[in-house]
This record gives sequence, C-alpha cells and structure tokens, in this order.
Amino acid sequence: MMTLTELRLNLGWGLLWCLAAATGFGLLGGVDWRLDLFSHFPLLYLALSLVVLVLVIGREAAHYKPMGFAAALAALNLALLAPALSAAPMDEAGIIAEAEGDTPVRLLIANVNRSNPAFEPLTQEIRLHTPDVVGLVEFGGQWAARMTLALPEDRYPHRLLEPRDDNFGLALYSKLPFKGSARIDPRTSFPVIHAHFERGFDLVLLHAPPPMSALWSAARDAQIYELSELEGERVILAGDFNATVWSKPIRALIDDGWAHGRAGRGLQPSWPDLPGLGRLAGIGIDHVFTRGLPILSHEIGGSIGSDHLPLIVEIAAPKAAPKPQGALKAKPKAAQRQ
Repeated sequence: MMTLTELRLNLGWGLLWCLAAATGFGLLGGVDWRLDLFSHFPLLYLALSLVVLVLVIGREAAHYKPMGFAAALAALNLALLAPALSAAPMDEAGIIAEAEGDTPVRLLIANVNRSNPAFEPLTQEIRLHTPDVVGLVEFGGQWAARMTLALPEDRYPHRLLEPRDDNFGLALYSKLPFKGSARIDPRTSFPVIHAHFERGFDLVLLHAPPPMSALWSAARDAQIYELSELEGERVILAGDFNATVWSKPIRALIDDGWAHGRAGRGLQPSWPDLPGLGRLAGIGIDHVFTRGLPILSHEIGGSIGSDHLPLIVEIAAPKAAPKPQGALKAKPKAAQRQ
C-alpha cells in the first residue's frame, strides 16, 4: 500500500510535469496559436508551483528533486511577472513633460459587453473619473442611445460612433477636438478608429479578434504587428487586444519601444470581472500603449456590469498642437512579421 509520503511525491511530480508543460507551451507561443493560449497565466503557474513545493517538501533525499523542480518553475514564472511586479517607474518623464508645457489627458477605455443591460455603472465611473476621452468597445445595441445621456454633447461634443450588431462596434467621445475615421480592417471586416487630436497626438481604438481559431489568431497578431509599426511621434493605442503582455504580438509592441501603462504598476487584470475572484483570477487583455507621450498613471476602474473592467489612464500631452506630424501610416516591414 502506498504511504502518504509516496502519494505526496507522486502527486507532486504529476502536477510539476503539467506545470512545466504549460509554462513551456506559453514560452513557445510564437510557434502555434494554441500554445500562445498558455502564455497568459504565469501568476497561476507561480502560485501552483509554490503549492506543489509545499506538498513535496521534506528532509529525505527523495524530496530534493521535486523541491528543486518546483522552485525552478516558481522562479521562471516569477521572472516572467517581474516587469509588472517591480516598483512603479519614477515619473521623471511626466515631470519634465509638464514643465515643458504638457498637461494630463485622462482616458477611460472600456469593453462594455454589447449584451450588458447595466448602463448606470459605467455612467457612475464616468462621473467619478471625469475623463477627457472615452473609448468604448463592443459598442452596439442600446448603448448608443444610453451613452447620449451619460456623455452629453455639451460635455463631450466631439465623437465618432461606429455601432455594430456584433461585438466589434467602437465609439470615441471626447472633450478635446479631433478629426477621425473608422477604417475597416480588411482581414476581419472589423472597424478600427483612427483619431488625430488638435492637441497634437493620435489615438487608435481597436477591438482585436479573440484567438478562437488559427484564422482569428493570425488576424489578431497581424493587426497588432501593423499597429506596432505605425509612424508618428505621439500616438496612443487603446482597446481590447485579446492578448496579455506575455503573448507574442504584445511582446513585439513592447520590443518596438511602445510604453505600456501597466509596466511597473502591477498586473491590473481587466478580464474577466468575476465577483470576488476577477482581480485574483483575471488577466490583462485591455491595454493602453503610447509612443512619445508619458503615461502618468494607469489603474483599473470599478465593475460596470461587463465581463471587462475599465482602464483609467492619464497621459501627458501637449497643451497646444506642436508641428504637424502627418497622417499615421505603417512602415513596410509590418507585413514581414506575419
């Protein structure tokens, strides 16, 4: 009959091989879209590795290998988490920007979930945070009519609405003047909003396809790669990217020099919003990235009845329009990464 110690060790080894496979699959996410699905959960892998370490701990020699294996897996996943868990970056860039005449612009970015019937929670978030710019994803159904009350024209006179009957409608409301258009991504037939603000920066609002198949995953990756190559001195990318910072296309954005709002500010999960569990079990798939615009603050808002939580982000932007930077366009090498 198996002893309790043998049972612990056998169970520990089984769990360790599963965790090692999941961690390895995530690191190989660029090879196949299904492997990339494993890349989003290093916090879970870290927590389970520590649980297994406690399970197999012991003084006998038979415990040493599983203990070392569990510690190594925990260390590897901790290293993956380190950029988000490190101390918040010194805001020297923001201080310099303000000294040079830049002022904060507050963004509220939210995937409202088109079928979500609760409009008041988002209205309360808007009243609480008083954003200058509001970007909404999954905009459709009754949301267009209801947001007329939450975002009246006397307070948000500048707007670009692209409601749809599917989950890929977009809306941009602003106190700040801008000129923009909703362009259709030829790979997906989904809109992407491009807006140029008179304050001298551009904003791109998107809802990338979810990685539910090889085709949709490839379309998501191609869209993000293309955005990473946008030319422009002061650009904001915002929306639901359906990918975390450990996913290959998001890593490409960061490697290309885009500043990420969560960097040094914690994991800040935005999906799913599960009562009592969401902030522990969730992952960050809604993002704000910038080029040439310091990110002064980045936080997660309260529940809005959606499966996503909103992002509240402050950017340092010019008070007045600097020299025109021209229309946004992608560099030719974007296609080479697909």
